[in-house]
Amino acid sequence: MKRAIMIGAAMAMLFAAQTTVANIETPASFSLSMQEDTGGSSRNNWTVNGPVSMMSADVESVGTLELNITMDFGTSSDGSDDDFGTSFELQWGVAENHQINVGLPFNYGDGEDGNGDIYLGWQWKLWDEGAHGCPLMPSFAIYNEIRLPWGHQSSGVDWELRGIFTKSIIDNTWRVHANPFLRVLGGDNIETNNLNGKTQRNFAAGVILGTDYQLTDSTVLNFDYILDSGELNGYSMQHSMEAGLTYSLADNRKLAWVNRWTMDGDSQGDNWGMGLQYIVALN
Repeated sequence: MKRAIMIGAAMAMLFAAQTTVANIETPASFSLSMQEDTGGSSRNNWTVNGPVSMMSADVESVGTLELNITMDFGTSSDGSDDDFGTSFELQWGVAENHQINVGLPFNYGDGEDGNGDIYLGWQWKLWDEGAHGCPLMPSFAIYNEIRLPWGHQSSGVDWELRGIFTKSIIDNTWRVHANPFLRVLGGDNIETNNLNGKTQRNFAAGVILGTDYQLTDSTVLNFDYILDSGELNGYSMQHSMEAGLTYSLADNRKLAWVNRWTMDGDSQGDNWGMGLQYIVALN
């Protein structure tokens, strides 16, 4: 039954992507690009890089294939729970204004259920800034992601729907982002010692508000605030923040860092963490 649900969800997502992009013209010869700019027409387009939760409405250029390798660490304030993780993600500009993500995360701290699950994401950019004749109109995209239970003792399928708004404050330099999201939690992969007598929610929701600033041609600063209902019943809304930077090592390689901290002090999730990401465009 679990496999049937998993396969059905994956087929539905891939069918939707195929139906949407079926009439989009693609290049006669496929080639991989190392450009950071995205497929839209706005000069303010660039994807948000680094291990941050915030996303921009922009997608990878058609044919661009990017590999992200991330190392993460998180800890509770009392030191009772430390988590180390590594994740691998491919981002592919499959067609104009469409991007496919495939992620594979691992957690080494607790060997929790769900280790090795596969995440499939699809981002569709609907319009650029200034669309519909309105100079104040932000660019907008929608993002769908499902978690497939291929990992250790994993169960159920999770789904996230996210709206992504991006607006430039200073052209080619400073942008702001808003990412409202809804998650459907069909699995049961939370560590027993982290339940604290609580039960898991069936639905979770929140919003990510952030900004990125191009400090130099090779350095981008990222900052965001996250309001999240969390995955457990019985807790109030969770508040956390992230700050980091992305540095271009070469035309096709970047290194990104982020620092994370919560503003609640309760026992749900990590109270402090950091992440380091290596980004390379493949060809």
